[in-house]
Amino acid sequence: MYKRQTYGFTFIELLVSATIIIVLSVIGVVSFAKAGKSARDARRRADLAMVQQAMVQYKVNEGTGEYPAGDFATVVGTLHTNGYLSSSTITDPKSSTYNYACDPSCTDVGFTITAYSEVAGDYVTILFKNP
Repeated sequence: MYKRQTYGFTFIELLVSATIIIVLSVIGVVSFAKAGKSARDARRRADLAMVQQAMVQYKVNEGTGEYPAGDFATVVGTLHTNGYLSSSTITDPKSSTYNYACDPSCTDVGFTITAYSEVAGDYVTILFKNP
């Protein structure tokens, strides 16, 4: 009797293997995208906290009793010039911008710094009120 030997894989086996590889690839891409968003949000929160601490030091050390005034870039430049921040440019890791606002006159009331959070789909806000 003649016994036929087969070599290789059947078409069904190849399709199943390809499907499994595609599904795992899609899961990996989605996970990496979410990790990237989380990392950028963590950087935003760290930037905002660093600016907050520098602003409080500025108000205490400069003796004016006021926080720096202006938009976010102006405030960061002022803090850098006076030695409270090591970097003169603090930029968002993607494309949105940071926002800064003083309560009425940048004196004793406080300030608000905001940045857009990719994971939450909303704004992360640091609201600092003087005690």
